[in-house]
Amino acid sequence: MTPLHPAVLPGNERLVVVVGPSGAGKDSLLQAWLAHVRADTPTLHVARRSVTRPASTAAGSEPHEPLSEAAFTAALLAGDMAVHWQAHGLHYGVRRAQFEVLKQPGQWLLLNGSRQALPALRHVAPDMKVLAITASPHVLAARLAGRGREDAAAVAARLARSQLPWPDGIQPDHTVVNDGTLKGALASVLGWWAPMVASSQRPITVPG
Repeated sequence: MTPLHPAVLPGNERLVVVVGPSGAGKDSLLQAWLAHVRADTPTLHVARRSVTRPASTAAGSEPHEPLSEAAFTAALLAGDMAVHWQAHGLHYGVRRAQFEVLKQPGQWLLLNGSRQALPALRHVAPDMKVLAITASPHVLAARLAGRGREDAAAVAARLARSQLPWPDGIQPDHTVVNDGTLKGALASVLGWWAPMVASSQRPITVPG
């Protein structure tokens, strides 16, 4: 869905949108990435999403801004959301204030997004970077089954969605096939990201 008030975000070449199917280990990898970077220098920030879903205190849950559908609609009409989309029966958005950090030289912003949101994001961030985190189909299937949250039909539906083509010809700038160790996946991410920040930050050590 296209933003109601499209406006190109300053510094959007330093926006990294992370996408990946359920079971790819995206959350674990992002937490490891953030922990590594923040131990070195405060270069990477995380955009807080606004979601029409109650807040959760569960371990590892996203610290999103919970909004009612009425409040979400009001924020859209007021032009507060830089971008918004729908998925899994919920409304997702990112307020313009979340992107303010990109106005600071050398600062990067990480957004946990979805493939279907990429066309809308490209309207406001044409130079964004897309990081895809995925895994082989048999690995995804095993991880989803191991979670025990869904029946076989629901798992099959998730696997089918993971094989859908990328929207509007958008392709990832880097892909991590997260079949192995978390350490190996982290090294792949840092090996891609570090050269992009080398000109403004001191070198980042990639774990060996």
